[in-house]
Amino acid sequence: MKKQALVMVSSVIGGFEQVRAAAKSAIEESGHRPLLVNEGLSAVPDSSRNVCLNAVEAADIFVLLIGSNEGWTAPSGMTVVEEEFQHARKRKKPILAFIQDVERTPSTQRLVDAVEKYVSGVFRSTFSTPEGLADALGSALKQMESAMQLNENPSSKGNEMLASQKVLGNSPRLGVALVPVRDDEVFTPMAMESQKLRDNLVHLAHDPKIGLLSYRIATRVEVGVDSIVIINGSERNESARVAITERGVLSAQFDVIELGDDMRNVFASMVVREGNLKGLIEATIRFYGAVLEDSDPHCRYDQAWLNACLHKLGGSLIVKELPKGNYFNPSMHSVPDPLFAYPEARRITRGDMADPVEEAERLALQMGRKSRADKSNTF
Repeated sequence: MKKQALVMVSSVIGGFEQVRAAAKSAIEESGHRPLLVNEGLSAVPDSSRNVCLNAVEAADIFVLLIGSNEGWTAPSGMTVVEEEFQHARKRKKPILAFIQDVERTPSTQRLVDAVEKYVSGVFRSTFSTPEGLADALGSALKQMESAMQLNENPSSKGNEMLASQKVLGNSPRLGVALVPVRDDEVFTPMAMESQKLRDNLVHLAHDPKIGLLSYRIATRVEVGVDSIVIINGSERNESARVAITERGVLSAQFDVIELGDDMRNVFASMVVREGNLKGLIEATIRFYGAVLEDSDPHCRYDQAWLNACLHKLGGSLIVKELPKGNYFNPSMHSVPDPLFAYPEARRITRGDMADPVEEAERLALQMGRKSRADKSNTF
């Protein structure tokens, strides 16, 4: 499957509307997503300069369109377009530059000269009409597609991570993994070191609208080589552990045992309720979506691989409702450890992350069905 790139278009606005529209159409027809700051972004609480430079950082490909004039000059002394171009260079973005065959002002010619002097990483072409630009841009994008990377092997990503989770204790625990389809750096090493990111992750995890972690249980944060880990519970009794890496990979683990009414026999009362699994998976997906909304407003990471598993299910069963009284017998049939919801992860979108009810129910139901397969015990 071809990777869908986020392609930013940088140019003057006034008098270039048809050219920008042609570029947008060419990007869409190539199967990619156009990012035109002036036309495509809603109002945000930030300066125009920061919005433009953030868009450069979010883009996979930077498209520079140069016509007859240079446009507005920024406080830096450079034009806005030149500032965006230099930022794309600094961030080592692939750059496609298209220069219109027209007379140019002296300052615009200086920008053209700067582009032509920058040999490495820049594809350059000329055009005369919007139609000519669309053809040239479409061809250039096709040439770049083979070089783009994509996490297209979900089982080797999320499933291996779930299988390798360190499981504390001997009771069943739920594992959930989310891996961005786009294989790239989501958080810089500097961001991972910042207290701001850690505080934001803790805040989102405890947000009542998300419902992932509880302030009623002690919370601590650990920072690893390339991950931030939020833990609910003590070192000996962790109820939840959520880790997220620089590349945006999330790995979560939860204690899922609930006790039935028969407190005289703890063994007989240990079951895993399907609704509890659904709620935890739903909260995990919602949390992940909220993290991306904060860190990736341009939706560069708009899809992810999702899967869940149960570790150490043993003789416990996944049930629809908790058993009543002392009529429960633990299952003696063998289930895989871990028990995966799916043999390969499911691809979900940012829309699914915002409304994860159906996805969470799918995974919980799958694990429940697999745990009950071939069992003969009844309540």
